[in-house]
Amino acid sequence: MSLFQGGDDNQDVAPISGATPEGIAQGIESIVDTTLREVDSMRDKAADVAGRTKDMAMRSTESVKKTSKGLVTHPRDYLQPVAEKAGWYWSNLPFVRWFTYTASIFSSVPIAMFVTWLAITGLIVFSIASIGFLISEGFFFLLGSAVFVPVVGFVLVAALGTGAFFSFVYYGLRILKFVTSRVLYALGILSKEVAVDTRGSVAGFKRGVTHAYDRETRENR
Repeated sequence: MSLFQGGDDNQDVAPISGATPEGIAQGIESIVDTTLREVDSMRDKAADVAGRTKDMAMRSTESVKKTSKGLVTHPRDYLQPVAEKAGWYWSNLPFVRWFTYTASIFSSVPIAMFVTWLAITGLIVFSIASIGFLISEGFFFLLGSAVFVPVVGFVLVAALGTGAFFSFVYYGLRILKFVTSRVLYALGILSKEVAVDTRGSVAGFKRGVTHAYDRETRENR
């Protein structure tokens, strides 16, 4: 089968008209260019969608900021109508004023009793809670101490033993150094005395030999 033939082996297909290596290369190049253009187009579309999404998010954020800023920075605009209407009722309806005065006077005692009741019960609850807290914390303190105290005791005993061992080694080395220095000092003095005695003995021996030799010489004469 020819290079430019396809299909089954039993079916003959006419060769492609004008199929040359240059034509095939141009076709491949055309396909690659088309693919690259499609990729660039898709990338531009994705960038456009991302930009529009970003713009929408920024506009939404600005809208929320403006709305929340208006609610926070201008509460007077919302409260002023209510205050004006309450002031109108207070000024034009004596019943409102007398009701407020009477309710304030007669409710002061129950309010004081209620506040006192809350204070007393709060103090009782706080005391009970404090006692419970102390009991619970004491239990956990004892539970922790059951582990903490033996560990600390072991550490202290180990530290004491280590300190005693190194102290024994330190003072033992100092004593050994002192004894060694004294022994070497004594050996130095003894060696000096031995050297002096040896030199004296040698000198005496020489003098004795010389004296005996001289006397024998004189006797022989």
